[in-house]
Amino acid sequence: MSGVPLVQRIAGAADLRSLFEAVGLAGECILVKPNWFSLHPGNYTGAEVLDLVLAALPGRAIVVESYTGMRHDGGRKITPKNGRSHWDWLRQQDAWFLATTGIGDVLARHGAEFVNVTEAVWSGRGAPEAEVATRVEACYGAIDQPELYRYVPQRLFDLAGCPLLSLARYKPTWSLSLKNLFGLIPDPLRDRWHGIRDRDLGRSIVNIATIYHALFRTVGLVETLAPFPVYHPGGQYHTPWGDYDLRPAAGVVICGTSLPAVDAAAARAFGADPAQLEYLQLAEGRLGNWREGLGAAMPPELAELRGLSEGDE
Repeated sequence: MSGVPLVQRIAGAADLRSLFEAVGLAGECILVKPNWFSLHPGNYTGAEVLDLVLAALPGRAIVVESYTGMRHDGGRKITPKNGRSHWDWLRQQDAWFLATTGIGDVLARHGAEFVNVTEAVWSGRGAPEAEVATRVEACYGAIDQPELYRYVPQRLFDLAGCPLLSLARYKPTWSLSLKNLFGLIPDPLRDRWHGIRDRDLGRSIVNIATIYHALFRTVGLVETLAPFPVYHPGGQYHTPWGDYDLRPAAGVVICGTSLPAVDAAAARAFGADPAQLEYLQLAEGRLGNWREGLGAAMPPELAELRGLSEGDE
């Protein structure tokens, strides 16, 4: 089907189910990668949105995510170097996160399996590196960070061929559906994959995304189904990467089979130039043509959201 994404307002699970059908998302099992990097308000996929998505899926959900150094109660400081020494604590914090946010109840209600990539890889339950490399290189050729071949859990490798939904929040830091797969690198903090001044971030995003594109049938979804962040100095909320305010849920999603095109459409919808997103340029020719996103039909209501990347009212 065309890589041009669909942009729709969603009022409930029936609307989302119809959208999934329109983009060809179907399967007995469907992997779902939410965005759970941090607990900053509006920055993560919450229980309400996940509940809606799982209710709309045409198959059983397997939710996948890694440990992170910012998804915890603040009791310890996780650095790029000390993650493994706090492994037991991170495991406890993951249980705390699922319980306190209500996400654990959502997973249980839908009978969804949860696969933690970090837990699997650190426990020695990764797929054989050579087998992952063979699958990836048959589709796309070799990636230039081959260490990433070691980081696919055997449980996920066994599901190769299933759909994978990259469920991304709208964030005007442009952490959208393709970058969401960056969270499948098991390091709790991924500074070494960013590189100095983020010089390696684009290629790291594209390399891990290449692995998962080779193994699964990817679908991207960028949503504004809950209040979402708009970054600007002096905002009410504070993160290491900037201050922000929350804007009310817009109820709009952008969904399609080409993650680069989905992200380009999302950037355009909110008044940004997708040609300035380095990872889209690096993905072109391998993971899809981001320019197809420029052909997405934008509902007139989206005009009210333009400029929010700069914090405009």
